[in-house]
Amino acid sequence: MSVLGIHKKKIVISLAINIIAAIMLLVMFISGNTETIMFSKNSFFAITYILVAGVFEMVCIYGFFRYEVERAFGIIPAIIMTAVFYSLHHAGFQPEFLKLFFVGIMYVSVFYITKNIFSIFPCQSFPTVLEKIGKAVPG
Repeated sequence: MSVLGIHKKKIVISLAINIIAAIMLLVMFISGNTETIMFSKNSFFAITYILVAGVFEMVCIYGFFRYEVERAFGIIPAIIMTAVFYSLHHAGFQPEFLKLFFVGIMYVSVFYITKNIFSIFPCQSFPTVLEKIGKAVPG
């Protein structure tokens, strides 16, 4: 599991990075959001989906995929290919490929610094959760 970044090494610094990044993403989300944010029964399902999808992203993309590409081609190609795969993974519902590519670069770079998945999950999901809650409110 440590190859996937699931371990207790550097847990304090990983969680600190995660919380700081989540706050920055939250500020960006709130400054650009005009929708009402309310929690409801309908938004519970969206939140559950986002968190489950986040676990998939972290384990499969940043854990397994990144590790295998790194073993085959090295660190720099692994960073680039992981970011491309992350962007393509979101292509069906978030068409901003270039923006997602740079977010992917940021996530995988932070992961390489800490070697811990908790530096990028679960707090990175908070802005998406808030967005889904806002869209779940009947307007």
